[in-house]
Amino acid sequence: MSLIFRPGVALGRSYGAEGLFGAWLESGVLGGGSASSEIQALLAEDQPGSAAPLFAAVQQQGSGGTWWRTMQEDMSSSRDQALLPDSVARLASGQARAVITGQQPGALGGPLYTLYKVATTVALAHRLSDLGRPTVPVFWSGDDDDDLDEALAPLGWQPREYSGNGEELFPVPRFRQARSLAAGARPCVGQLPAGNWSVRARQWLKAMEQNNHLSPLGCELARLWRQAVDENWSWSRLSRRYILRLFADQGLLVVSGNDPFLHRTAEPLYRRILEGRPELVSLAQEQGRHLARGGFSHPISERSLHRHLFQSRGEGRVFLGMHDVPDDVAHLRPGVLLRSCVQDWLFRPAAVVVGPGELAYLRQLDPVFAALGIPRSPLVPRLFGWIVPRGFAAHGLPVRPGSSIPSAERLQQLAREAGQVAEDGLVSLLARELELPPEAARHLAAGRSRRWQRGVAGLLRTVARQQQQAATAALPALVWPQGQRQERTLGSLCLAALLGQPLLDAVLDAAQAHLQEGEQGRWHEFVAEGPWALTETASPNPDPGETP
Repeated sequence: MSLIFRPGVALGRSYGAEGLFGAWLESGVLGGGSASSEIQALLAEDQPGSAAPLFAAVQQQGSGGTWWRTMQEDMSSSRDQALLPDSVARLASGQARAVITGQQPGALGGPLYTLYKVATTVALAHRLSDLGRPTVPVFWSGDDDDDLDEALAPLGWQPREYSGNGEELFPVPRFRQARSLAAGARPCVGQLPAGNWSVRARQWLKAMEQNNHLSPLGCELARLWRQAVDENWSWSRLSRRYILRLFADQGLLVVSGNDPFLHRTAEPLYRRILEGRPELVSLAQEQGRHLARGGFSHPISERSLHRHLFQSRGEGRVFLGMHDVPDDVAHLRPGVLLRSCVQDWLFRPAAVVVGPGELAYLRQLDPVFAALGIPRSPLVPRLFGWIVPRGFAAHGLPVRPGSSIPSAERLQQLAREAGQVAEDGLVSLLARELELPPEAARHLAAGRSRRWQRGVAGLLRTVARQQQQAATAALPALVWPQGQRQERTLGSLCLAALLGQPLLDAVLDAAQAHLQEGEQGRWHEFVAEGPWALTETASPNPDPGETP
């Protein structure tokens, strides 16, 4: 079976120039460079890199905590195992640099776009190495995250050819966390037993294997999932082995965001952070307002800005208050405000591969990086791809069905505007009816408005999702599962197991084409036709203004 991703329509059409990501693709944001200018500068750069502190520490301490051993154990490729010592030595000395991306572990292998992120990282590392600048691809597994809703969001998919009831989408059943956690701690997803969330995937893999529907790679993945459940692996370990198997022989390294060794190595940075947390929060707040004045949303909520540091406690993590002192730096875990800062300090990356969400919050963190003295690495858009049934009108894909429905970014902005109206009204009421001083009235109203705004945002998202599902009801579930973009909703495991190595080869080829086209200012959606037949009523109406 052959699988080929071909460029589709302009990526900017999907995200729109009015959004931050679309504006970055087209021309840049608030005086900064565009995505193309960043990759052009990266490829033209001839300055040597600096040593990566994490790998220097690994070299100095030999084993690097448990990282070295787990990497060797989890690599399925003897070539990757042979490359490991040399890669670490080069990164430790500055003779090689890293290109990095990251994602938290997710059900069913995590969302499909995780594969696109890693493939872009691998392709960019190989491109730089071919230019005579040795570069190693690195994947940061965000297994210290506690967002279980996001981790369990991916859906499984089964073709109608393999089901008596047409296409099938299936979720991962919720599993009540049985292990006791310290008071106030939220479970880190990577620490949870893989069996809690992998039984459904294991059942699906077993059924597909028994009916000879899996590729050779899929049969390997079926064995991997069986082993993970039978031997009670952590979710972190299963995720790491899965990514390393899919991208075997590519020189990929994987690091765990929950590794104490990693955070102990970052102690000099954490000391600076602990001394200046109020200033860092203030800088991010002001940059958010700056983005809003430019017409963009600021994606880091006030709650996340203030909950920027956590402490690892057993199998979970607890919030570290603004003036709390950690018992051990190795127990610190960064929130969204600081995670990228810690990453770039540890790895000194040549580039960071990002999607729309990461680009948005990284732009809000520009002054935080500057305050901490961390150089800003070039940002590179990840590959965007679709896998469609045979005969599907692929040229209509990026035109979002129900395109009059506001984008997620616009919904966030609307919720914020509603919150501001509510805050202003409450300030007036408190001052007029209760005669509170203006400052006290504003303080009380702001807190209530933030909570109310979160509820409004949730309401808007729910209604928009319902409208999107109605608009995509006649389309294949493979293409618009539950009205959402395929790459954000489908778990990668199902497509990887069914399509096998041809999928990985095609994704890597598409990532190379994506970078080459993007360097010239041509960012595209990529589309590949799978082996599954199209149902008669599934094709969307072609957009007459679009060229196939």
